[in-house]
Amino acid sequence: MIKANFKRTNMVILLLTASSLVLGTTTVFYYMKYGELVQNYSDVNLFSSSHDVSPFGNLTEVPNVLVSYPSGFQDYAKAILKICDTALPKYMEIFGMSTPDIQIFIFTNQEQVSLGCTANYRIFNYVRSIDDFKPPPNGPHHVYGFIHEIGHLLFMTDNGTFNEGWADYVAGFRIVSEVYRELGENVWPQPYNYSKIEGEERFLNSINDPNYCQPSTMSAAAKILYTIDQKYGATIFKLAIGKMHPTYVGMYHFPIYELEEFKRVLVDLTNDASFWELFSENGF
Repeated sequence: MIKANFKRTNMVILLLTASSLVLGTTTVFYYMKYGELVQNYSDVNLFSSSHDVSPFGNLTEVPNVLVSYPSGFQDYAKAILKICDTALPKYMEIFGMSTPDIQIFIFTNQEQVSLGCTANYRIFNYVRSIDDFKPPPNGPHHVYGFIHEIGHLLFMTDNGTFNEGWADYVAGFRIVSEVYRELGENVWPQPYNYSKIEGEERFLNSINDPNYCQPSTMSAAAKILYTIDQKYGATIFKLAIGKMHPTYVGMYHFPIYELEEFKRVLVDLTNDASFWELFSENGF
């Protein structure tokens, strides 16, 4: 069982990511917010950032996911936990990736809405009020957003834009639709078809739109990964990652991979030299 304990957390945030399609954040914002959390939330309860007893205390039995939330957000916390707990095995099933323990923290009364993750397997969701959890078009892409952040935590390179493309590909093209097939639209307190709105259809539209998918953008990176997937299958990425030599950072030994090595290993595995041009023409 995961235990949240900010008091013991003294690592500097080495790498921060956010979903630019969904909400968008800055490194400075997250660094400042992280400092506030360490100072103000040194004793975070397992499932409530207030000191109330959670009506969903049984959710602590989920082995790989923890959700901490303010009073009144129980329904959304339950939905987020179900979504993430369902997504993690899908990453293992499709990509062969191991599943880390993930902690998710929801904080209210913020000046802006944001969603991002840090290199200690934590996802932070800042909202102004409970209204920010309304489904699209009145709110952000919630299901995609959390699955996107999990994608970052499972594989991160030294190129921030490419990382966004990776998380867009794994979440938008692969995992969102799988979660929808298992949980359906009723998993969210206000049911909506997140597979159609946030999944494969949205993803394919974005990578095939020349006005949107420009070189050196998130969509261009996602298009590279989609192209390789269609030719060799998604497990080629797990094989490549397994042959790479990451740099491990922080007390959690979070792995950071070099994009150049990723390209080289993919070419070596497939003996497909066309990948060099594929990466280059898309700005990577």
